[in-house]
Parts: sequence; structure tokens; C-alpha cells
Amino acid sequence: MAFAMLRLRRFRRSSCLVVVLLVTSVCYLSLWAWNGEFDERIDVLDFRFLRGDHMTQKPKAKDPPPILNRHLKVKERCKLEKRPSPRKSSRSFRFPEDPFIVHKPKMFFCPLAKAGSTFFTRYMMALKKEGTMENPYKIHIKDAGRDKQSTFLSIHSLKEQEKFLNESTKVVFTRNPYSRIFAAYVDKLFSPNPYYWKDWGKRVMVLNKLKEIEHPCGSGVSFKDFIKIVIFYLWKTDIHFIPMDKMCQFCDIDYDVIGRIEESSTDIEFLSNKLHVSTSFLHEQSYKRSAVEDAIKDSTGDVLLEWREKISNCISGYESGQIVWRKLQLRGLIDAGIEFPFNELEMESVTQDDFRRECFKAADNSRDLDRLKRQKLIAYQYAYNTLSQTDIIKLQQIYKTDFMLLDYDTTRPDASISSLGGLETSDPFDWSADWEFV
Repeated sequence: MAFAMLRLRRFRRSSCLVVVLLVTSVCYLSLWAWNGEFDERIDVLDFRFLRGDHMTQKPKAKDPPPILNRHLKVKERCKLEKRPSPRKSSRSFRFPEDPFIVHKPKMFFCPLAKAGSTFFTRYMMALKKEGTMENPYKIHIKDAGRDKQSTFLSIHSLKEQEKFLNESTKVVFTRNPYSRIFAAYVDKLFSPNPYYWKDWGKRVMVLNKLKEIEHPCGSGVSFKDFIKIVIFYLWKTDIHFIPMDKMCQFCDIDYDVIGRIEESSTDIEFLSNKLHVSTSFLHEQSYKRSAVEDAIKDSTGDVLLEWREKISNCISGYESGQIVWRKLQLRGLIDAGIEFPFNELEMESVTQDDFRRECFKAADNSRDLDRLKRQKLIAYQYAYNTLSQTDIIKLQQIYKTDFMLLDYDTTRPDASISSLGGLETSDPFDWSADWEFV
């Protein structure tokens, strides 16, 4: 009897202790929640120990990458828009630009200008080579033209086209419509380019009644003036501006992979894994370096060789060099604080190799990655801040389907500027003056 009473007292004592511990824990957690400082990790840790399963609890699974289900979301949006389901027959397909194909592994790729199409022509060439896939940047840009690719229409039989389409991995990489337009402006019109000066620049001058003396050969037109011809007709006729949905027919082609240039590293890795090819090149130290070097070579190639004489009929070599330098700063490759390294006399005789050497050196010295990203964003926002709301609304209407199907934000890129009190920067596009920003 005495032993039974002792056990009862011990049980009561231990029960009270458990109750006290539980009440204390609840009060402790409630206090954290009340203060707005509740941390889910504390919650998990505390109750894992109370349950006694802290040795067996599995780590929380990571969210799947967005690219995994992006094509399914596009399909859902097509249904909401009451667009037809993907067609099996290629007879109905009409592409403004013939898609590229690889036969082994089977891949169908719809190229979009200013959305990594040049990189992916190299990627597809690298796919064809035997052995471990090499860094696509090792393929010279001159050897990776669109004329070097096998195309969908090179399959002459309709039956074989349909078969290839059904058996291949169908791929497209997209870009925010605002960003795509801005990239085309910087690369083709702001940068010295006698062909696009003549094609786009001259027409901008006519439409906006600009003076030749201020814009020799169609050079130096502003983003604000340029947008007028995008809205007026380029979006209907030029592959750089034709809406992505019209270029690649998202509701007609049942794409397996819809990547984004904004998330290129993870999305390229996903694509490579799906194709069962090595992604080791993505993790090589030389990969990012080669991307920077490639951009510099591309920006300084024709300007200092094939186009040099034509450009010199419009602007001086010194002005041309300054513009290229600023272009590399706008793209976040060279720090805005690094001054142009040549004087007027030097630029008259500088070689392409010497110019590139200074660009590589400046890029190597541009080590503050956060600052480089910021200056790139500032230039982008500054350009859109010059546009009227009317022009923004027109762009939103033109690219409405792209924004909707691909889930890009329609908000104008400079929307946050007003809430921050404006951009504290000098004009990024005035290449003749230092670019200063806070």
C-alpha cells in the first residue's frame, strides 16, 4: 500500500512537471508571436524536442524550380483565353523565323531575338559534338550564325515534320518585353551600327522630325524617340520586336521547356538535364569570364574593323570609342566610374586588340557586382522614365499576350522611382560626360 502511494505521488509530481513545461513553452512561443518576431525555425525546433523526434525529422523540401511547371501554366492560360489546344499537325504552323533543330538529342528550338538566341545557336552546335558538352562560348560567334543551323523547314516531308515535332524536346527562352526592347535599342541603335542607324535611326528622325546635323547618319537618337517607331510599325515587321507569342506560337506548340533569360543559369541547367547532357561547363570558373569576354568581343568587333570606315563618315573614332565604352557600362560589364582610357589622337589609330585589352582590363577591375547590377538597373529605369504614360500603355497593349501568357509584370520599369524620390543619376546615355549616380 505504501509502495502504491509512493508511485502515485511520483506520477502526480511528474505530471505537474510536464504540464508546467508545456505551459511555459506555449507562453514563450506566444510571446514571440505577439512581438511579431516569431521564427518558424524556433517553432519547428521546440516542438520537435517536445515530441522527441528531433533525430528523425526530415529537412523541409525545397520549392521546385519555376521552369518545371512554367509550360503547364502557359497551357492553362491558353485555355482561359480560349485559345486552341496545341495542334498535332505542322500544316497549321507559320513561324516568322524558322525554328532550329538538332537530331541527336532531338530538340526543337524557337529563337527569339534579344532573348539569348545567339547563345543557343552555339548551345545547339555544342550538342552535336561527341563527348562531354563543352562551354558554348568556345564556339566563335562568327561560326554560330543562323545560317549554320539545321532548321525545321529543312525537313521537307510534312509527315516527317510532324513526327519530329512529336518526338523532340520543344524549347523556347523568353524575356520581359520591356527588357527585350531596351536591349535591342542599346545593342543596335545606341551602339555604333551603320546598318541600324540607316534602318531604324533614319526612320526615327523622319517620324520625330529630328535634324541631321544633330543625328548624323541616324546616330544618337534617344530611347524616347525610338519607341515611337516600335509602336508605329516595328512591332509588326522586325523580329527584334514582333511579340514573342507570334514568333513562337505558345498555344499551338506544346513546349516542354519554357526558359527565361532572367533565370538563364538555372534554366539552362534544367534543359541540359532534360536532354541528358553534361552541365559541368556551367560550373566552370571560366564560364562567367568567357561570357563577359564574349560580350566585349561582340561589342568591339565590327565597330573597329569592318564598319570602321562607314562609322567614321558619321562620327569620329573618339566618339565611336566612347559610345562603345558606355554601352559596356550600360550592360553592367564595366564600372561606370572607370574613365574611357583613350584620347582623340590615340583613338584614330588604336587597333582592335588594344581597345579590347583595355576593355578586358576594366572589366577585371569592376569587382563590385552589386554596383554593376545597380548601374544596369538605373540605365534601364532611366530610359523608361523618359516615356509618356501614353506610350507605356501602347506597349502594354501590343505585348499584352506576352505579358499574360508568360507571367511578366506589366508595371512600367520605372514605377518605383517616384516612390524613391527619383533617380539620383546623371544621364547614362550621355556618353560624352562622366556617369555619376548614388
